[in-house]
Amino acid sequence: MAALYAVGKSGRSLAFDLSKTYAQDNLGNTYYPTAIRRGDTVFVPASLVAEVFGLAYSTISLSGSNAVTGDDRDWLVWLRESDYVLQASQFADAARAQMSARYEQYLKSKEPPTQAPEQEQTEENFDGKSVYLCFRASDPETVSALLDTLDRQGAQAAFFCTEAFLAEQGDLLRRMASTGQAVGLLVEGTDSGEVLEQLERGNAALYSATCGRTRLAYLPAADSAAEEAAELAGYCCLEPDIDRTGYGLRSSAQAAALLQKVSARRGDLSVWLEGNVSAVGLSAFLTAAKNAEDRCLSLTEPAA
Repeated sequence: MAALYAVGKSGRSLAFDLSKTYAQDNLGNTYYPTAIRRGDTVFVPASLVAEVFGLAYSTISLSGSNAVTGDDRDWLVWLRESDYVLQASQFADAARAQMSARYEQYLKSKEPPTQAPEQEQTEENFDGKSVYLCFRASDPETVSALLDTLDRQGAQAAFFCTEAFLAEQGDLLRRMASTGQAVGLLVEGTDSGEVLEQLERGNAALYSATCGRTRLAYLPAADSAAEEAAELAGYCCLEPDIDRTGYGLRSSAQAAALLQKVSARRGDLSVWLEGNVSAVGLSAFLTAAKNAEDRCLSLTEPAA
């Protein structure tokens, strides 16, 4: 899945399921053609992006005496606001030098190395599993203590933040972003309207604090229609493999019990701990997991 979304009041998004021949926006409208994948790169149709997000676009030929490559591959696709002041020809003139430099870098990256490396690099062998710990971020003191513990242990986790936390705790949000912790939105609405509004407000607050947005969300009270609406809007909703809401992680005994549950499951997994967690319990679990050769990592959308 690839998704594009607008930062601002429009709330428009466009989702490309690469296994299908069409794309869908957040209102459920269907569009053709869809995106295509070439290697690890996803390409989207400029005309469709312009249509959905209210942009203007041009395809500009750069061939000529100032061409980047001197052949018919010299095309610049330019997406912009419809009232942008520069004309297409002016923008092309301004872009030529930068495009030429980038193309030269690309050609150099394709050249074979002049000599073999002195010593072959081998990847680190890892026999354990990846564990994605997920917390509720509502109390600033608890979150700060958990971040301290994660930093000391060189581990990562995911913090699903309430709307109030997102609006008030900019320093902690910036600390999460700078240390590689995953940030998600914790939404307690039930129907589609409530959920989408809270997601948009939460992302607006996160953007104000970090200049970044998130697609991770946890919707514990939402109905199936609301979850579907959130996914259609481009969000990835957490479905934890292990839910420890009623057990907590506040002691060495609880850490041992959690590790036993983790060890009994096959493959990588996500664990929801709600807010019933302390720095002591987290430290004990991180130490035990490391001894078991497990890694505690930042949650990604595929793992959610």
